[in-house]
Amino acid sequence: MKNFSVNSRTRRLSVIILFLLSLVTLAGTVSARPHMFNREARQIHQENETLDGPGFFAGDNVRIDGDINGTAFASGDNVEVNGDINGALFVIGGSVRVNGEVNGNIYGLGQTIRFSGQNEGEVFLAGERVTIDQAAQSGRDVFTAGMDVFIDGDVPRHLFAAGENVALNSMIGGDANVSGEDITLSDSVSIEGDFFYESPSEAEIAQNATIAGQTDYSEREPWNTMQMTIGQRERWLFRILYAIWYFLSALVIWLVIRLLRPHYWTDNTRPIATTPLKTMGFGLLSVIATPFVILFLMITIIGIPMGIILALLYGIAIAFSKIVVATFIGSYIFKASDRESFGKEFLIVLSGLLILDLLILIPYVGWVVRLFVGITGVGALVLFRHEPTEAKHAEY
Repeated sequence: MKNFSVNSRTRRLSVIILFLLSLVTLAGTVSARPHMFNREARQIHQENETLDGPGFFAGDNVRIDGDINGTAFASGDNVEVNGDINGALFVIGGSVRVNGEVNGNIYGLGQTIRFSGQNEGEVFLAGERVTIDQAAQSGRDVFTAGMDVFIDGDVPRHLFAAGENVALNSMIGGDANVSGEDITLSDSVSIEGDFFYESPSEAEIAQNATIAGQTDYSEREPWNTMQMTIGQRERWLFRILYAIWYFLSALVIWLVIRLLRPHYWTDNTRPIATTPLKTMGFGLLSVIATPFVILFLMITIIGIPMGIILALLYGIAIAFSKIVVATFIGSYIFKASDRESFGKEFLIVLSGLLILDLLILIPYVGWVVRLFVGITGVGALVLFRHEPTEAKHAEY
């Protein structure tokens, strides 16, 4: 029975860690995102104001001092949430601080992110530096990942943490599941359940730290071992081979869909041309929010099948987004109309894919191109799905 419990926790921890670490890779791009839209440099929701949600806040500097009755979405270089949120909170930024009270779940992504407030649900945080302050009061489980993770506030139930450096300095009401390079437990740590951790070396556990349950240690290789053994030439070769494979697979996908639905790709480029900002906005929201929904479904036994299906659809949408944007770029270059011959459509998508692949290979530019392609293409797919039927077939 004990082995089953440990194996189950291992699988669950692996899923959560992989998801959160994938978010950490996006943290470096956060500060650039606010400048991709025409929006206010500074946006403030005043302390004496109450907004019936959902609430959307975006700008270089965002501060939410008032209350929101509903789900809140916030993004910016610097984001500070001080008001009460009567719903879930989705926040992304370069520097993020949550000081208010949230009666739903908190989903946060940032280069530096600090939780000092209260919430009645669960907390999902990822970033380069993640801190849960001593004054923070989380309602249920806490999931966090980053380069440096500091858990100073009490966790009423279970903790799932991953990072290069993970420091626990508080009470954990349930099990503590940790994966890191350097793991430390201070004298003030009290774990009411089991302590399960993965690391290249054993954790540094202070003498006065208490663990009510068992301590399970799994040794593993350092995360950077593979990176250290792969040279610059090999990495470039891998990137080029991957770009070629992705280019060919995209052409195959385009061909199959083009044969089944001749006007699918050209129709899906329409939102980019007609409402570009709206398309990118919906795309950004979809790209950010969907992984959180998948994670929520995957950690509930009943929702695992739906989570798997949604993850597959999410992957398909990301793959299709590149083809949609490539079609738009090629059509713009050739000034093509919506209805072209098969040969010209092939030339259009071929040129668009070549341009995108070359841009993606450029250092320090590739991630910007990937981000633009992802949010624009996904946004176009989402908006076209919600167009009235008459509009979709107006030109047939």
